[in-house]
Amino acid sequence: MSSERRHTTRVEITLPAAVTGMDTHGSTFNEQSRTFNLSQTGAFLELDHDVRVGSQLIMKLSQPFRVPANPHSQNLVRYARVIWKRQGEFKRWKVAVHFATSLPFDPALI
Repeated sequence: MSSERRHTTRVEITLPAAVTGMDTHGSTFNEQSRTFNLSQTGAFLELDHDVRVGSQLIMKLSQPFRVPANPHSQNLVRYARVIWKRQGEFKRWKVAVHFATSLPFDPALI
C-alpha cells in the first residue's frame, strides 16, 4: 500500500504567488513567492516567513493565461491552510498548503 495521501494529481509548475498570512510571531505579512507544484486541492511553495502548521493563508496565484470571457481570470485567489513546513536553504521555509475554498472576487486583492 502506498503512503501517498493525495486525492488529486500534482503538477510540477512554478507560478508567482502573492501570500498574505500571520507569522509565528503574530505579525501579518504580505510576500511574493512561487509555487513548486500545484494540484486542485493544494500547493507546495517557499516562504521567507515562518508560519505555524494549521494557520490560514490567502494566496493569489498568477496564472500564465487569461480566459477571454473573464478579464479577472489571470489571478486565482484561494484560502489555504498550512499542513506541513520545513526550513530550507537560506532560512526560507518550504510549505505545503491545502486549499480551503475560493474567495469571492474582490478587486482590492488583485
